[in-house]
Amino acid sequence: MIADTRAEPGQGHVYRPAIDGLRAVAVLGVLLYHAGGFGVTGGFGGVDVFFVISGFLITSIIQREIESGTFSLLNFYERRIRRIFPALAAVAAVATAVSMMLLLPDDLKEYGKSLQGIVTLSSNFYFQRKTGYFDASAQEKPLLHTWSLAVEEQFYVVFPLLLLLLYRFSRNSAAAVLAIIAIASFALSVRELDAAPARAFFSTLGRVWELLTGAIVAFLCRAWPLARGQREAAVAAGLAMIGFGYFAYSDATLFPGPAALAFCLGAAFVLYGAAHEEPAIAGRFLASPPMVGVGLISYSVYLWHWPLIVFVRYRYPELFSSEGGPGIALRLSLVAAGLALGFLSWRFIERPFRRPTGTAAQRYVYLSFVTLTALLAAISFRTIRSEGFPGRWPSEVGEMLKHRERPEGDVCKPIANSGIWPKDTCRIGPETGVPDTLLWGDSHALMLIDGFDTAIATSNRSVIVSSLPGCPPLAGVMLYGRSRAEQCHALVEDVLTAIAQSEVRKVVLAGRWAYYAEGRSFDKVGGSPPRLGPNGVEDNPAIFAALFETTVRRLQALGREVVIIGPVPEHRFPVALTMARNLVWKQPLPLELTRAEFAERQRHVLPLLQRLSTWPGVRVLYPDRIFCGPATCRYSHDSAPMYVDANHLGPTGIKFTAPLIDEIFVRPPRR
Repeated sequence: MIADTRAEPGQGHVYRPAIDGLRAVAVLGVLLYHAGGFGVTGGFGGVDVFFVISGFLITSIIQREIESGTFSLLNFYERRIRRIFPALAAVAAVATAVSMMLLLPDDLKEYGKSLQGIVTLSSNFYFQRKTGYFDASAQEKPLLHTWSLAVEEQFYVVFPLLLLLLYRFSRNSAAAVLAIIAIASFALSVRELDAAPARAFFSTLGRVWELLTGAIVAFLCRAWPLARGQREAAVAAGLAMIGFGYFAYSDATLFPGPAALAFCLGAAFVLYGAAHEEPAIAGRFLASPPMVGVGLISYSVYLWHWPLIVFVRYRYPELFSSEGGPGIALRLSLVAAGLALGFLSWRFIERPFRRPTGTAAQRYVYLSFVTLTALLAAISFRTIRSEGFPGRWPSEVGEMLKHRERPEGDVCKPIANSGIWPKDTCRIGPETGVPDTLLWGDSHALMLIDGFDTAIATSNRSVIVSSLPGCPPLAGVMLYGRSRAEQCHALVEDVLTAIAQSEVRKVVLAGRWAYYAEGRSFDKVGGSPPRLGPNGVEDNPAIFAALFETTVRRLQALGREVVIIGPVPEHRFPVALTMARNLVWKQPLPLELTRAEFAERQRHVLPLLQRLSTWPGVRVLYPDRIFCGPATCRYSHDSAPMYVDANHLGPTGIKFTAPLIDEIFVRPPRR
């Protein structure tokens, strides 16, 4: 998110109310998107609009100061600290206090790590790493929105130095150099969109083109000012482009990459058209008092609205659990509260810190910055070291949360000098045992390791395990729009090659099958949707079936027995965390998944598995026969959660898979 970059009096910068109006358009898009249910399904693009505004204003200010001989890096950084840090520190302080009271230990520990990201100006890199398969939902990360501040801060560190060098050695080509950098950054964003979407979204290198778009507009405004009719057309076209993105895009849109052009070029057109004396007709709408008012408080609104929504959702998840999301009254209340908190923060925190610069003032600003930064660093360090202060809760809560721990442990030992198996392949059982079985799959294979270890404990059998979270064991698979897509594709082929060269005679396939067949997460958590083809997820069912059949045929051709572990019932909520909240706050427990809901989720999987089970040398084992009764599928046993999250079995759940895993090692009857 972009802090207010308007200049103080005396900087020679002409104030344009329409730019504050554009800020309002940006922050309202983000606010309505996060509150949900207002039809602004692409409101996340408001951040991109802010990046362009920031690049435009910062460049305009630096240009004027360089040309007038008044530019100072110390003054520049002091103003940035004044703009960004006071409100950010206030939000961090309040969010930390609320988190100490509200968040359960694991979540508080993760909060401490995100607070560390603020201190080191690296929130974007932290959250880039935390968008993996097992990571908590975005709705549980109160400081997630600070990723954009980190991008902005990193840009502010480098950009003034770059502009100084360009003005000193090649002023006439400055805009061209910035354009080349912007094009390279955009190309990187497009490339990363399929290979590493989290990096494309969060990285500064993949986002700097958006800030530089605003910088280039600042150069264009000075070199080629628009005529009145052109200004009106530019502003109207820009607002139309932003509006298109707000209402046509959704969470399924590949972003940023080319899709971000609607927001960035839209913002550029508005700035180009509204940057002169006479505002266009559409510019007058942006310059209206209500829009300017919201624009003035936009930075604080952005900072405060997201932690507010996260904490309300965390404490009262039942208000957000309906199919249509929170009710209209709650959504409007969240919007109103976000605006109110933004106004109070702007009035009593932002404005008091905007004072003329001076030597004494600079010393005060820098001293305050260092002191508060050190304090936040100490708090984050202590929170992480304490494992989230578990002593804040009764011991029963700690016991309940132990069920969130991954069950695989350290029983799978890396294979040393295997020669044929890919890196990170491991082995269960004694080293003297005969590794005649391979457990192969994604995280749903990984979660079964302890169960396999128990099943073979009294035998001299060993099991090879090859697993990569989010990577299904399907020959030829390519996960478009997912991180590690190439790694997954290569690993699958390497495993198939290793099977052909090994003594493995039984291959057990396990995966979160419906996730790939449907192209969506049942609980709406898990990152960008896995596309099995270059187009949308609507192609997933057919591609999934074809890949699965190809995989089984290749294993049959190698003379291997194939055992497919069917789908483990998925739920729409994090089971262990939800049960812990019930213990602490008496929050109502969700109803169990019905058999009909299970069948609907697996509608593209179960018929395929039924067909494959008729093929020679293929067996299918069905976990739902263990976890589901005639009407529902359970998620707990004797008040203990059976799941780590919404779909991965925990220690209690794994115990119930013992008969199914034992059946894997039973010699199949002759057909």
